[in-house]
Amino acid sequence: WHPLRTALDNASRVASAMDSLSTEPAMVGRTLEVIEVQRRWQPKVWCVPFLPTDWEISWRWVDSRGHRHPNLRRGLSRETCAANVVPPCELDTRRFEPSSEWSVQVHGGSDVDGWVYGATWSSPNWGHKATMTDYLRKRKWVRAFK
Repeated sequence: WHPLRTALDNASRVASAMDSLSTEPAMVGRTLEVIEVQRRWQPKVWCVPFLPTDWEISWRWVDSRGHRHPNLRRGLSRETCAANVVPPCELDTRRFEPSSEWSVQVHGGSDVDGWVYGATWSSPNWGHKATMTDYLRKRKWVRAFK
């Protein structure tokens, strides 16, 4: 089973890498999207996810499926990744260079800092205000590359 599991994990990471990239039609380049996740620890304290069931999201920087982001800088530990306040992600530096800084996407469904709140990762309802039953929050970061 181990070889099958490894192959499926690798295929999932490749698909996630493709999901996290978007091509800008007006220019030749890519936009890298990264989701930041935090867990409620106390009523008003948010931190890096820490529960045993938070294995993938405990990296803090994930793809749209809630898996460790495939473009995290190589060699970084989970603790180092989680300590970063901006995404520690990059594209192949031989092919792409950043053309913008990291920025948080704020939209009508988020709070002023771009956060949306939900009970679990797979929750169908994410709102712009935390309720007593919301234990996770997430927001999207983007960076353009040329």
